[in-house]
Amino acid sequence: MLLTKLPDIQKVVSDGDDLRADTADAITAVEIAAKRSASGLAAAGKLRDFFIAAANAADRAAGGDGDVTVTA
Repeated sequence: MLLTKLPDIQKVVSDGDDLRADTADAITAVEIAAKRSASGLAAAGKLRDFFIAAANAADRAAGGDGDVTVTA
């Protein structure tokens, strides 16, 4: 995944640029792994679940109910 495809959050989180880069790296790694094997596909699912949990936690912090709807 290209880093520039993710929103810039430097003004929101002090380490926002590092978080953005690490996120892009993690997504790239599972994209590659998912194309190679079933275990790579499973890893992509686990990363997806991680980001859904993070989105729900951020939603609660922003005053939401913590139930972010995921659409494909």
